[in-house]
Amino acid sequence: MKTTVISVTAFVFLIINAFIQQPNYTQLKAEAEAQYAQGSYSRANETYTRVDKTKLSTSDRRWVEFRLADTLWRSQAATQTADTTKFDVARKQLEELIRVVEKEEDRDLVWTEAHESLGDFFWTRRGNMDWGSGWPHYQQALDWWAGQRDLDRARARYLKMVFKAAHPINDGYYYYTCYGVYIPMDVLENALKISNTANDQSHLHFLIGMTMRYTAGDYASRQRVPDEFDDALSGGRQTDWYDDALFHYAEWMNNNGSIRQLEDGQWQQQPDYVKALELYRRLTREFGKGETQYFDQAQQQIKNITEATVSVGVSNIFLPGSEIQFNMNARNVRRVDFAIYKFDMTRDIRFSRTGDDDEGDVETETWIQKLPIAGRQPVKAWSRPIDENGSHQQHNAEVLVAGQLPPGAYLLEAKGGSLTARDIILVSDATLVIKSAPKQALAFFVDAVTGKPIANANIALWESYYRNNSWHWRRLRQTTNADGLAHFTLNRSDSSNQLFAAAAINDRQAFAASYSYMQPGQEDSWRIYAFTDRPAYRPKETMQWKFIARRRGAGATALVRPRRRARARHARRRPAAGAFRRAHARSRGARRRRASRPRRDPSDDARRSPLEDHDSRRRPPARRGTDSDADRVGGQRAPGGAPSRRRPAHRSARRRASRPGARTRGAGRARRPRLHRPR
Repeated sequence: MKTTVISVTAFVFLIINAFIQQPNYTQLKAEAEAQYAQGSYSRANETYTRVDKTKLSTSDRRWVEFRLADTLWRSQAATQTADTTKFDVARKQLEELIRVVEKEEDRDLVWTEAHESLGDFFWTRRGNMDWGSGWPHYQQALDWWAGQRDLDRARARYLKMVFKAAHPINDGYYYYTCYGVYIPMDVLENALKISNTANDQSHLHFLIGMTMRYTAGDYASRQRVPDEFDDALSGGRQTDWYDDALFHYAEWMNNNGSIRQLEDGQWQQQPDYVKALELYRRLTREFGKGETQYFDQAQQQIKNITEATVSVGVSNIFLPGSEIQFNMNARNVRRVDFAIYKFDMTRDIRFSRTGDDDEGDVETETWIQKLPIAGRQPVKAWSRPIDENGSHQQHNAEVLVAGQLPPGAYLLEAKGGSLTARDIILVSDATLVIKSAPKQALAFFVDAVTGKPIANANIALWESYYRNNSWHWRRLRQTTNADGLAHFTLNRSDSSNQLFAAAAINDRQAFAASYSYMQPGQEDSWRIYAFTDRPAYRPKETMQWKFIARRRGAGATALVRPRRRARARHARRRPAAGAFRRAHARSRGARRRRASRPRRDPSDDARRSPLEDHDSRRRPPARRGTDSDADRVGGQRAPGGAPSRRRPAHRSARRRASRPGARTRGAGRARRPRLHRPR
């Protein structure tokens, strides 16, 4: 009887406790969800943390676990911290909530919300935007909501997720498809079918048009792009995406245009500048500056479409006897007049604003535009009519110059109305090469076909330099020697100088451009080069290497002679394959051991270059006043020898040398030369 009373009392206590805990969880959940709706993810996380999950049902416990993981990463994302610990924990918890659901019929709301949260985690998180990882989770959540019977709730969640995937951030620069990502067409078309407001329908037509604008590969799909943009504009200015649809529709017509089928059945797509101009003007007319982010871009595009332009371009240097052709581009002009003038590059080119002076301030106008043609008769002149019917089409053509031009430098000038465009036509079989250093430059004028140097040619070199807070140009003149070379001394400058050189002899002309680099601290700098005799070796082959030290100073670079006889060629046995590090470690510990001297090859003397003067294969004779290796015994002066400046040998070596028949360090073999590192 006593046991029964205790059992009944415990059962009643559990029922009362359950009734007490249930309102507490309901209240905490409502409070946390209100905080979540306001974007207070950290507070929502703290509220859900206060829930005792041991007293909850399985579904409620899964929901709390989901909200804890979801609010954990969302609150951490707002902190702009580099620590990813909480992100990793939240992602693993969300993935676990998805993993435990194995059967399709067991997929519940928590499973769907976890997928959507992971989609947001990868795609909408600041600084992440991983579409490849985020979209599969969005796809799972969208499919689940598409099969729900609560149509109003499913519609709202489906459209919200589609719009969130299309516009993850709002920073004024991102627009849909700008990163090369897009929502599949079937998802957008399903969203359009279930949408029931004009604003959502306009938005979805805009997204469909943008998707086709980016992905359309066949002409049938491209034809739908203008129709989708027209449907997006049908909602009027009161829709949220009206200005976006106007601008991107105009961009499509300006860059791609309409598609029409020709009489032979072929399809043709051509930019429709008239329609694009209408849309740009409509945007600037219906929106003022500051009301849309596209206002300035639309005004610039209107200017680009309506203003007249003329340009010419010569892409080659022509050998004598070649056909001369160039590219012409014209827009909004009815005729282009062409003229060709001959000039001397060494005499007529100038960079300064002070006329023919050899030195002056930099002129902002290019040297081609400053070439004088007043009073000169053109070598050739002709006109080309342009079929301009108000369509604002660009006219591009390859223009062939009638006849041939003799060798020389020519100025090509094209005029269309008040516009002028220029370029250079060079007919020559010569070429010019510039090699520059911080304080000097060397010009080489040579026949481009045979490689023969051209002597007695006039070389004009222009250099720019920075002084007194402004840039200046200076012209230098030289004549090539018998080797086709001309040497120039440049101005001392702490900055990089721009160089331009022109060469001419009779009608053979050429030009070249270069730079002279000067870096701070480069005036007294060292350059040490190390190289081997071969790029690769077989196992156990002899390896040989050499070092060259050069020092820059006084505007030139010179070889540095070692203070002692430096050994620039060493021989060692390369270890077997895979044992280089081990052998290298042994060699470091055995540096003081004498290395075996390589066997001299008599044929090497014939191959010696001036840079190998310090090679240790041939030892010079002992100089007067110094010890030769054979005269040194234990670091002491040998009888009859001059005083030695070498540091005395270690006392152990002296003891060994005092023994009868002992082999000393300096006797019987040459001392090991050491590489001397420049100070």
